[in-house]
Amino acid sequence: YPIAGNDDAIRAIRVILQKLVDAIVSASSETRVREQVEMAGVSA
Repeated sequence: YPIAGNDDAIRAIRVILQKLVDAIVSASSETRVREQVEMAGVSA
């Protein structure tokens, strides 16, 4: 079944998905930094 939409709907989906991607990348980066700090603390 096709989903009705227009150009605005496609742009809105892209904006929402980009925000989700940005949040995932940010959280992933923060997790890596936190893991590195914890490993450095254990090694010291």
